[in-house]
Amino acid sequence: MLEDLSRLRLADQNVGCSAADAETVIDAIASHHAHWWNNDRLASLPWLKPYTTPPWPVVICGNYEAAWPKFRERLSSELSPKMLDFGERFPSLLPWFIEEFTRPPHTFLHGDLRLDQLFFGVRASDSPVTAVDWQLTSKGRGAYDVGYFLSQSLAVDTRRSCEDQLIVRYAERLVEHGIDYPREQLRRDYRLTTAWCFIYPVMAAGRIDVANDRQLELSRTMLNGAAAAIEDHDALSLRPD
Repeated sequence: MLEDLSRLRLADQNVGCSAADAETVIDAIASHHAHWWNNDRLASLPWLKPYTTPPWPVVICGNYEAAWPKFRERLSSELSPKMLDFGERFPSLLPWFIEEFTRPPHTFLHGDLRLDQLFFGVRASDSPVTAVDWQLTSKGRGAYDVGYFLSQSLAVDTRRSCEDQLIVRYAERLVEHGIDYPREQLRRDYRLTTAWCFIYPVMAAGRIDVANDRQLELSRTMLNGAAAAIEDHDALSLRPD
């Protein structure tokens, strides 16, 4: 099924999402998550699986390890020594990260919620935001989509200025639907997601053929956003107890 979205507004992930657009995205993903939160229908969708489902953990770890040398060649100069050390030990943490953000309660995750995948409404009759590219859908903890979006799609200064308010906004929208996502759990899951999201710029720069300057710049943008969020949330210290 296809839909013509050409009239809708796009934004550039390399520039970054505005705080106002981020509020729109948070409202939309909270509504989506609320609809599916612990919903019995999740079990009726055999194609919607948690990221713990084999062979995905083994495949993603193998792809990261294959991407790391090329990523270092291209973008290691962008990282601090502490972040490079984190990148080296990241494969040992991957299984634990996956287990953590796929613990119940489950909701329907977009899985790749970033600005280049979003179309914003321009008329009163339009949906406020439309998301495309649902090929990484999964079921897991709602903070995954929130942490992925905020760390990958907002410029660092913008994220720092509105991040706390947006996390609270997400929790409040869930409460409006009768869902309690305890703040301590939400913050921990968000922090875990910021650490996990280091994988995406590594894969983008080290595993995907770089076709043009814009693609390389996007990898750099994602990397700088991920690294800043990781350091801001002391996610380098995360490890199994």
